[in-house]
Amino acid sequence: MRSIAIIALVAVIGFSFAACSGDDSGGAAGGDGYFTLTDIPKEYDGKYAVLFAYNEDVDLIGAKEVNYTAKKITLCQISNGSVSLPMWIENGDGHSVEKYSGNDEVKVAIEIFNSASYTKSSDPLCYLYFEYIAFAKGGAKKSWSEGDLEKE
Repeated sequence: MRSIAIIALVAVIGFSFAACSGDDSGGAAGGDGYFTLTDIPKEYDGKYAVLFAYNEDVDLIGAKEVNYTAKKITLCQISNGSVSLPMWIENGDGHSVEKYSGNDEVKVAIEIFNSASYTKSSDPLCYLYFEYIAFAKGGAKKSWSEGDLEKE
């Protein structure tokens, strides 16, 4: 599953900015370009999350900022057992990403880190996997307990 992260990082080019939210407001309705993860154990409050998702048609990333040139992703902070991740998709020009607003069913890996920066050499505290999540209008919402946890 670590290859999901590498595939997604390679697929996402350029950089974009977005706000992250530690509450349910971003993706609570299952749309508007955010993935919201709820019921995150207290031990991860204050930590940082990133999402990598794919199927045969799309590669998605959930993060605050993506800078492919610097090979750096800025993550969203978990607060009060929740995190809302802005969703991005490569726009097809090979040099930038755009806000994701699609309707796709994808495999998902969420990685949790101590720091707000992700690079290829970053080591996550844990991975949370979802076999498939259906996104509608670019968004989805899941509870931590619905995923499969793997700790480092």
